[in-house]
Amino acid sequence: MVAPGLRIGWVAEAPEFITTLAWFKKDLDHPFAQATMATYLESINFEKRLKTLRGTYQTKFWALLSALDQYLPKSASWYIPDGGYFVWVRIAGIDTSQLLIQALSEGVSFVPGKYFFLDQQIGSECLRLSFSYADQDEIVKGIQKLSTIVKRNLSL
Repeated sequence: MVAPGLRIGWVAEAPEFITTLAWFKKDLDHPFAQATMATYLESINFEKRLKTLRGTYQTKFWALLSALDQYLPKSASWYIPDGGYFVWVRIAGIDTSQLLIQALSEGVSFVPGKYFFLDQQIGSECLRLSFSYADQDEIVKGIQKLSTIVKRNLSL
């Protein structure tokens, strides 16, 4: 909500769970980052910030979904997530690890699905797209390029 890479959050849970969790996180504490974030959160209207972020990310999200629908071939499928910064896409018959090599050469990046599945065969046809960083135009151009690469691979 503020800086996703910062990895600061909170947990509301039963005391025995918090005690166990605290033991595991003891080596992950970063007091400077926590103090910086606390100061930041005290100085802003957090509800207003959330409203702004939701609007920004919703616009990017719908631009991504629209581009997927418009440009990717029918062999591709995806679902509308309940939250987060990512959309999962499955492209039947394509190894997304190999696809990534081609995509990177054309300035498009994604994370191959094999890194998220125990069964890498299932994950090999999946990829994770992020819509948090790029603006709407970049998202559309990226999906257009990705689509061209996918179609080229499907015709091989």
